[in-house]
Amino acid sequence: PDRLALNALGSILTLPRFGRLTKLLVDERKLATNVLGGNSDLEKSGVFELIVFPRPGSSLSAIETLVDSVITDLPTSPIAQREIDRFNNYNADSAVTWLQTRFARADTLAHGEVFAHDPQAYARQVNAARLLTPAQVQRAATEYLVKPHVVFSLMPAGTLALISNPELPYTNVTAASSAPRAPRP
Repeated sequence: PDRLALNALGSILTLPRFGRLTKLLVDERKLATNVLGGNSDLEKSGVFELIVFPRPGSSLSAIETLVDSVITDLPTSPIAQREIDRFNNYNADSAVTWLQTRFARADTLAHGEVFAHDPQAYARQVNAARLLTPAQVQRAATEYLVKPHVVFSLMPAGTLALISNPELPYTNVTAASSAPRAPRP
């Protein structure tokens, strides 16, 4: 039931030029090249994920601290109606742009029919999102963006010291190769 509010929240945090995390990490602090995020809703659950593409040499610990501070600050820095309006403009524009090819139109209509029993579900969702209030998005942020959470650092082999907060305990889950490597020609 909170999927639209979580979609809006993802946009409020990561929309280019306006998203709270994008402005902080990409525009102001220059720690990242891009920030993506949003809600992936599944049949009975979902995943809200934020992906930060750090600039070379940026501290992942600093990035994690800043992301956590923005998330922690959500209950005390209310969602503004203009942020929801930006989401709605982006959402409607994306829905129309996505439908430019025959394949995309067929795929969208088929998904609507299969999952919502309504081929025009995409249009109804765009219209339903226009009814979101700041309070609904704020409540979803407070309910879902709390600990526990998972921080996943993808690093080249041999650079585990560069992960976010390397002083905290972690487990290297990369299996050691038991097979000998073939010599290179």
